Amino acid sequence: MERLKADFHTHTCDDPLDVILHSSEMLIDAVAAKQVSILAITCHERFVFNEYLSDYAEERGVVLVPGIEATLD
Repeated sequence: MERLKADFHTHTCDDPLDVILHSSEMLIDAVAAKQVSILAITCHERFVFNEYLSDYAEERGVVLVPGIEATLD
Protein backbone atom coordinates (compact mmCIF):
# COMPACT_ATOMS: atom_id res chain seq x y z
CA MET A 1 0.00 0.00 0.00
CA GLU A 2 1.37 3.40 -1.02
CA ARG A 3 1.60 5.99 1.75
CA LEU A 4 0.73 9.56 0.92
CA LYS A 5 1.96 12.66 2.68
CA ALA A 6 -0.71 15.27 3.34
CA ASP A 7 -0.97 18.66 5.04
CA PHE A 8 -4.47 19.91 5.80
CA HIS A 9 -3.60 23.08 7.74
CA THR A 10 -1.47 25.67 5.94
CA HIS A 11 -1.56 29.42 5.46
CA THR A 12 -0.27 31.80 2.78
CA CYS A 13 0.07 35.55 2.24
CA ASP A 14 -3.66 35.57 1.39
CA ASP A 15 -4.41 35.11 5.11
CA PRO A 16 -6.09 38.21 6.53
CA LEU A 17 -4.97 37.56 10.13
CA ASP A 18 -1.42 36.20 9.94
CA VAL A 19 1.60 37.80 8.33
CA ILE A 20 2.81 35.13 5.93
CA LEU A 21 5.47 35.91 3.35
CA HIS A 22 4.93 33.05 0.91
CA SER A 23 2.31 32.89 -1.81
CA SER A 24 0.08 29.92 -2.54
CA GLU A 25 2.27 29.05 -5.52
CA MET A 26 5.40 29.15 -3.36
CA LEU A 27 3.75 26.85 -0.82
CA ILE A 28 2.68 24.41 -3.51
CA ASP A 29 6.21 24.36 -4.94
CA ALA A 30 7.67 23.72 -1.47
CA VAL A 31 5.34 20.85 -0.62
CA ALA A 32 5.87 19.30 -4.04
CA ALA A 33 9.63 19.39 -3.40
CA LYS A 34 9.00 17.54 -0.10
CA GLN A 35 6.85 14.97 -1.94
CA VAL A 36 3.64 15.98 -0.17
CA SER A 37 0.78 14.58 -2.25
CA ILE A 38 -2.25 16.34 -0.76
CA LEU A 39 -2.52 19.95 0.42
CA ALA A 40 -5.23 22.20 1.83
CA ILE A 41 -4.61 25.94 2.11
CA THR A 42 -6.66 26.97 5.13
CA CYS A 43 -6.32 30.70 5.63
CA HIS A 44 -8.33 32.34 8.43
CA GLU A 45 -11.83 33.25 7.27
CA ARG A 46 -10.74 33.26 3.62
CA PHE A 47 -11.30 30.60 0.98
CA VAL A 48 -8.36 30.72 -1.46
CA PHE A 49 -8.97 27.50 -3.42
CA ASN A 50 -9.61 28.14 -7.12
CA GLU A 51 -9.21 26.40 -10.47
CA TYR A 52 -5.91 28.14 -11.22
CA LEU A 53 -4.31 26.95 -7.95
CA SER A 54 -5.80 23.49 -8.36
CA ASP A 55 -4.28 23.21 -11.85
CA TYR A 56 -0.97 24.69 -10.63
CA ALA A 57 -0.79 22.05 -7.89
CA GLU A 58 -1.82 19.21 -10.20
CA GLU A 59 0.99 20.11 -12.62
CA ARG A 60 3.40 19.56 -9.71
CA GLY A 61 1.86 16.27 -8.56
CA VAL A 62 -0.08 17.75 -5.64
CA VAL A 63 -3.82 17.37 -5.07
CA LEU A 64 -5.15 20.66 -3.72
CA VAL A 65 -8.30 20.27 -1.65
CA PRO A 66 -10.60 23.13 -0.61
CA GLY A 67 -10.18 24.37 2.95
CA ILE A 68 -10.68 27.29 5.31
CA GLU A 69 -9.95 28.00 8.97
CA ALA A 70 -13.26 29.38 10.18
CA THR A 71 -14.04 30.89 13.56
CA LEU A 72 -17.21 29.43 15.05
CA ASP A 73 -19.10 30.73 18.08
